[in-house]
Amino acid sequence: MVALPTATLACYKVNSFKELVSADLFAWIDEHAAYLALGYFLVPLAVGFEDLIRKKAPAYLDSLTSEGQVLLLKAMDSAVEKKMKCFLSTLNLDYKNWTGEEIFQNITNPDRQLAEIMRAIHVFFESLASLSNKEIDFTTVLFKMKNGIPEDSWCYFPESNMPEQNLLKDPSSLASYAARVGKLVIIPDIEKERISSESRISRFCRAEKGSVICFPIRSEQIKDTPFVIRISADKAFFSEENKVTYEKILGRFRKRILIEYALSELKKSCLKKNHVKKIQEVPTSISL
Repeated sequence: MVALPTATLACYKVNSFKELVSADLFAWIDEHAAYLALGYFLVPLAVGFEDLIRKKAPAYLDSLTSEGQVLLLKAMDSAVEKKMKCFLSTLNLDYKNWTGEEIFQNITNPDRQLAEIMRAIHVFFESLASLSNKEIDFTTVLFKMKNGIPEDSWCYFPESNMPEQNLLKDPSSLASYAARVGKLVIIPDIEKERISSESRISRFCRAEKGSVICFPIRSEQIKDTPFVIRISADKAFFSEENKVTYEKILGRFRKRILIEYALSELKKSCLKKNHVKKIQEVPTSISL
């Protein structure tokens, strides 16, 4: 679009080129000069459209840089490695005389494994920020949800940054909002969001500035959202342009979190039944 009008004018100005071109072509150009003029007006429109595509394109990217992909693989492998060591360590014990139930109770520690997964997520985003030479402090929390409202902060990192307890049972919290809409929520500017008429930041949230994302861990099998991950940064880091990338990253951990959640619930049920069984087996003495 840029070259055609310019090349056409060159046909008139460059004598050596005019000699090579048929006179009929110049007649046709003269007859359709309006279209050539229109081409000049379309150039800035085309350039503006190209700029718009460039700005919007990152929002649809679903890949990390090669360095980011390496970090993601390391983060995912770290939690698996912990679980592998737990399983293999059991082989050193006298497990052959154990019942199936005893083996299950010894090799499964879903609460600890969930904490390891969340630690891996936390370390990944810290490392990702370091790749951009950004010094950012992150806080990562796994909220346990009940009826779409945070019931407990299952685990959090750093362990010194305990979440504000008033956020629990708070239907106006960002975790509650993420569970309600069922998709990733991004707050690029906490300070700006606080003064918004439709702010999604709870009044109990201690963060005054920075950015935050919330990712609901939903299971279609149980039709529920048992967890919400909240990752906050003390500076501008999370943005709408990288939404698909965040979804892809956290989606990689979602299945593993749900596996450990299911194991946790099954283990609790097993322990509860054993407890009831032991109570029923205790002989009772009646004094006359």
